[in-house]
Amino acid sequence: MIFLQRQEGSGRPRKTTEREDRAIVRAALTAPDASLSSIVRATSASVTSRTIHRRLTERRLTSRRTLYRLPLTSVQRQARLQWYRVYSHWNVTDWSRIVFSDESRFELSPNDQRRRVWRRPGQRYDTNLTVFRQTGRQPGVMVWGNISFNSRSPLVVIRRNLTAQRPRRMAFAKDMLRRIEDDVEFLKRIMFPGEASFHFSGIVNRRNVRIWGSENPHEYRQAQMDSPKVNVWCGLMHDRVIGPFFFTEKTVSSVVYLDMLENFVFPQLEELQPHVFLQQNGAPPQRGTIVRSSLNDHFTRRWIGRGGLIPWPPRSHDVTPLDFFLWGFVKDNVYRRRVSNIDDLKARITAAITSVDADMLAGTWREIEY
Repeated sequence: MIFLQRQEGSGRPRKTTEREDRAIVRAALTAPDASLSSIVRATSASVTSRTIHRRLTERRLTSRRTLYRLPLTSVQRQARLQWYRVYSHWNVTDWSRIVFSDESRFELSPNDQRRRVWRRPGQRYDTNLTVFRQTGRQPGVMVWGNISFNSRSPLVVIRRNLTAQRPRRMAFAKDMLRRIEDDVEFLKRIMFPGEASFHFSGIVNRRNVRIWGSENPHEYRQAQMDSPKVNVWCGLMHDRVIGPFFFTEKTVSSVVYLDMLENFVFPQLEELQPHVFLQQNGAPPQRGTIVRSSLNDHFTRRWIGRGGLIPWPPRSHDVTPLDFFLWGFVKDNVYRRRVSNIDDLKARITAAITSVDADMLAGTWREIEY
């Protein structure tokens, strides 16, 4: 067996001396965001940028993107630390049941986020190697989405920022209070409709079933993919329940929704006309042109919603009695025991809605007034 060993002093001679190597590293540590060409100029070494890169790599200095951090106060740091300590024992199974959602704004900012710094492993959070992100308003677009352990939602573009929508909610609330002062029976003449999905597996729609508390209860629900479901419509007035109506179609379009209104809802409200106001929460099937045209014919200047006499404010699903009362009540009763099949699911939904009596409706309307 023959062993080959490189003879000392052979090969291409090293272009830099030990002193120059130290100067290169010192230049990178002094100015972490310096480019390779600027380091060459700072050290006065007669070498190329590739050589500078090799010398820095030998000393475990690599170019990485800067970490953006927020200027946290001491109180905010303490709150974060306390939160970390509470949930530090969670394992992968615990975190896999969480759905993380957030919105992010993409701006036409002069900062292209391509700035790099030289650092060693473990220096990611070094305050000297981070930069503050811009907080000033820049032209851009806001996008919302959520992600979990094995799924994600499509991105939703938010046309207007959330803060800009608060005045619209305030204007709506003031208008409703004025109408109630002018007519004490006004709320009793409104029919609040709504739709909900009931899954065979017992999944609840987070938009319709919420958990109230003075603090975040950190509740979670385990999801099941492609669970069979039924879509249900129901309407509430102060003294009656209209429905339920089960959609046979998997997707509710404007055509399907209008067919339901004209053949199921309008005939039941005919005896109360022309005094009933119909509320629409702005879901895509409800704001179609054909639907609004029909509402203008049957509820002339008496329907609440997008394009109606009283514009319904965006992201205000928590205002309607179906979302803060009915759907939660129905689903609590439906899923008390395991559902055997779709027919059983429909029968339980019907029974639960039928059990809503006059006292429950009166209590619900008192909640609306307050």
